[in-house]
Amino acid sequence: MDGMYKVNNDNALNSIVHCVGVGVVVRNNLGLVMAASLQRIEVGFTPKVVEALAILRRVSLVVDAGLVLVVVESNAVWLVKHINASSPLEADVGLVVSDILHSIRIGIWSLIFTLIKTNVIATIYYS
Repeated sequence: MDGMYKVNNDNALNSIVHCVGVGVVVRNNLGLVMAASLQRIEVGFTPKVVEALAILRRVSLVVDAGLVLVVVESNAVWLVKHINASSPLEADVGLVVSDILHSIRIGIWSLIFTLIKTNVIATIYYS
């Protein structure tokens, strides 16, 4: 669809050195890269919080870029269900989900589940 954007990301978590890498890519309907982000977070989080932070980073990037017709993909099916249902979660993940829900109140959003094998950029940057 013309004017539609798809956002993919993946993250890498190293609980030994308490570091998270998050890579985000935004593509238009032709598959061209419109925006990208790579972030290294030097704090230890649980895997669930890392997944939520990765979605928040994606949403923040597209909001900052002024994009409104967006499909956000995630391989965290449990998180996608909670975001789509706006259902509460435990405190640490719930705070991040609350920020996600606040951010996606603008625009037309679709948060879908998809199997993502890996994001090489996030894994390399994090290492």
